[in-house]
Amino acid sequence: MLTLQLEIRGDMEKLPSPSPLTDGERHDVSIDINSIFIIACERLEETGMVFFKMSGFGRDPWPVEVYPDLACILEQLVEAINAIRQDNYPFDLELYEQGTNKTIIFNEKKDAHTIEVKCRDFVPQRGDHYRGAWRPNPDKELVKKNDILSQLVELKASFIQIVQNAYPDLATEDLFIEWCKS
Repeated sequence: MLTLQLEIRGDMEKLPSPSPLTDGERHDVSIDINSIFIIACERLEETGMVFFKMSGFGRDPWPVEVYPDLACILEQLVEAINAIRQDNYPFDLELYEQGTNKTIIFNEKKDAHTIEVKCRDFVPQRGDHYRGAWRPNPDKELVKKNDILSQLVELKASFIQIVQNAYPDLATEDLFIEWCKS
């Protein structure tokens, strides 16, 4: 069954203070929410205390990391939550980074409570170097609408809480505040 979650191992109060944002980073975070996701996820990955977990489609766990994979999901998260709430299918969650290369397709609603979800390669895998690549099996799952919606809402809430507690320099950026409210 498809699952997405953040796991914290250890005391977040003991996170080392991050380096101040460089001038380039400060400019980027003021104009692009994805820059905030990238910087936060890079910082969290470096701590060794925060883990992004995914499973489903015959694999538990998936080979994902806070950076870059969680950053990819975060940039699509609000739209995914809204799509589920509004029964607006199909839509995708793309894990396009090298190594993961998967698209999760929320294809159609089977009934009032269940969604069909498919997993495909983001880019078709051809050539000898892809022969050992993971193939989803099964490539289709049925998920409870409320379960996946709760997971995505919780993923967003967990990320917000971690950033607010650990990285106030990012949490006070207007774009982050706006994203939190969306």
